[in-house]
Amino acid sequence: VDVGYLSKYHPTMNWEMEKSTEEMKVAQEQIEQRRKELLSQSEAVGRNLDSSSPDFKMKQEQLLNAESKLRVDFMGKEKEFAERQATAIYKSYQDITESINTVAKHYNYDLVVRFSKEQSEMDPKKPATVNFGIQRDVLYQSPGMDVTEIVMYLLKEKYKNVSTPTAQVPRVSTQTTTPNGNSIRK
Repeated sequence: VDVGYLSKYHPTMNWEMEKSTEEMKVAQEQIEQRRKELLSQSEAVGRNLDSSSPDFKMKQEQLLNAESKLRVDFMGKEKEFAERQATAIYKSYQDITESINTVAKHYNYDLVVRFSKEQSEMDPKKPATVNFGIQRDVLYQSPGMDVTEIVMYLLKEKYKNVSTPTAQVPRVSTQTTTPNGNSIRK
């Protein structure tokens, strides 16, 4: 099964990742705006107060504290968004492995091996593809043994009532043959 493909086109993961990325951009913009405000305030303090006055030192200290707090807040936001993205990836991977288990049990498979369609496509004009192809783990598979489309079908069925924008899934093939000889049209 091509887990990379399933991850890339998981019905909800991309939406969750995009949503998290957009929220992070908004947070970054807000923090940048606040940083600019602090810089402006610092410049105003420098223009309006004598550098040896107690007010100047107090204002500068307040601004430095505010800037430090801003940095800490930003690091906290980055950590929060990284954890949210990791959670989205983790949940999607759990969905994928659950669907793989369903397919494996249904067809009485003893083993499902991870492979990558992208690594199977070697092109001498693209040296990196040749290196990937040589290093692939699956050297041969019978036609119809790739259950990626069946797993993708299960994932889509699981989330068919969820109203999230989903990535357009390219068709890998138009027909898959199951181990017992049945054909599944997509």
